[in-house]
Amino acid sequence: SSPAAAAAAAAPPSESFSILTQLARVRQHVGYCPQYDALQGTMTAREHLAFFGTLRGLSRAAANDAASALIRRLGLEKYADVPAAGYSGGTKRKLSVAIA
Repeated sequence: SSPAAAAAAAAPPSESFSILTQLARVRQHVGYCPQYDALQGTMTAREHLAFFGTLRGLSRAAANDAASALIRRLGLEKYADVPAAGYSGGTKRKLSVAIA
């Protein structure tokens, strides 16, 4: 599975929002995936996703649920509870896409 296919699988259904009148809704659907992975080597995929979910305003429970869903959608089950320092480049990219 390519990173692009993984991103498409994780994308929400198409919706239209006005950037002029619905900026908060627009921001909920915008992500940033840097060229160089901004991952903490000691954190697992599950920890990264839950952490960034809470930064985006999700409750802890909702962030944990979203992390589990993204792990499944991107095929990261094998790495969910493994520190990111041990990931291959492709797995790091998948996690970065999930964070975005």
